[in-house]
Amino acid sequence: MSKEEAKCIFCEELIPSDSEECPHCDKKPFSGMYFDPETYKVVEHLEKDGELEKAWKLLYDEWIQHGDYDYYDDEMYFELLEKMHELYERNPSLIRQRVDLIKDYWRGAAYYAHFVGQRDIEEGLEIAKKVGRNDLEEELIDFLDQLHSR
Repeated sequence: MSKEEAKCIFCEELIPSDSEECPHCDKKPFSGMYFDPETYKVVEHLEKDGELEKAWKLLYDEWIQHGDYDYYDDEMYFELLEKMHELYERNPSLIRQRVDLIKDYWRGAAYYAHFVGQRDIEEGLEIAKKVGRNDLEEELIDFLDQLHSR
């Protein structure tokens, strides 16, 4: 048993840093413990095979799970978000998925912080502008208006 301690990401109790389960809440206590790293290899394989939507969905589903209210793993949430950004950058044909991700991210920000930050708004709108999709830019603006009118 390790003498070093770390906080459980769920109950925030200090426990030995080599724990596989938290003695206080009975969950896997550290970031990434519910994630199978083989997922990245599967995504890479799908991308190479041109199955971009399947690769995206695999990352997206993991992102949703790691961002769940009952199981929120901040570190994995943002790691998976970055992986989706990278997949999109390599494959701009995933613009529909990227815009939907922006909307999901904004929805979460509005729920937890009660507003979407200016930088997040600008970044989201820039993605639609960059590909010359005024329709998607308008869709994002309409979505933002709906979020802020709730």
